[in-house]
Amino acid sequence: DYLCDTLFGIPMKPVGPEIIVPQFLDLEGNVVQGTWVEADFSSFEGAAARPRPTPVFAANRYPYQLPEMTADGDTRSVHPVKRSAQHWLLWYFHFPWEQVPDFPDEQINEDLQRELLPVVGSHGFNKVDYIWYRNPAASVPEMFHIQVFWIVPESAAST
Repeated sequence: DYLCDTLFGIPMKPVGPEIIVPQFLDLEGNVVQGTWVEADFSSFEGAAARPRPTPVFAANRYPYQLPEMTADGDTRSVHPVKRSAQHWLLWYFHFPWEQVPDFPDEQINEDLQRELLPVVGSHGFNKVDYIWYRNPAASVPEMFHIQVFWIVPESAAST
């Protein structure tokens, strides 16, 4: 539900009465009641239904540590997207009543290029090298996503 909210903007609602929400100690030692929420998928039903969320391309909050390239030992003179490969994720939405999808490579490539090129352009470049893969040991297997590593080649000129 956290990813549905933060990535796809799915509205949240308080959990139902069948969920026992525990109490916690706050930082001052006071006992407080937790406030748990869950995704509210009802906004996708009926005449005023929201459109299905499209894939979301986002920087990995926990990126792999990757080597940096330098110009004469000085990383400051190299643009950050040329200095080191960027570790991002392409997330795909599905409803809880649907099976986790497994998209064909062609569709993933199309979606990835549509999302990646504007990001590269926002840094002032129009050329990018990238590679992606399906992580066989995904930490979030209930939501289809791919690992993406991209870098602007050293030879790419600013736009």
